[in-house]
Amino acid sequence: MPAVSEKQRRLFAAAYSAKKSGKPKPKYVPDSIWKLPLSKLEEFMVKKKVFKRKVDRSMHDYGEINYSKKIIRVNPRKGDLLNTIIHEELHRQYPNKPEAWIKKKSKKKEANLTISQAIGIMKRYMKQRRKNAN
Repeated sequence: MPAVSEKQRRLFAAAYSAKKSGKPKPKYVPDSIWKLPLSKLEEFMVKKKVFKRKVDRSMHDYGEINYSKKIIRVNPRKGDLLNTIIHEELHRQYPNKPEAWIKKKSKKKEANLTISQAIGIMKRYMKQRRKNAN
């Protein structure tokens, strides 16, 4: 199942409740969402637990992922923070892939990023970090 934003999740929920109660399609719900069957709408409404991102300047590694606690930790003092974030996100997406595959894929992904994409990754990470700090 693809990642769904909170806004999209609300649209799926609105379509689901209107369909289930027999009401007409709300104006703000796109036709593409309205056409989905109830079972598919339910699937997209499920909110998955999101991984928290934390900065840990005292850790010895560049980054680490804890699947049971759903935490990604990175050490910005160790080196390339962008590559570390990409690397740990790939571990999150592909937990069963070997380390060599993850390293190769993260280098390739980083090399193919535009500047605006790289800034977007860093901004998203910093935004997530600020949320976790509160």
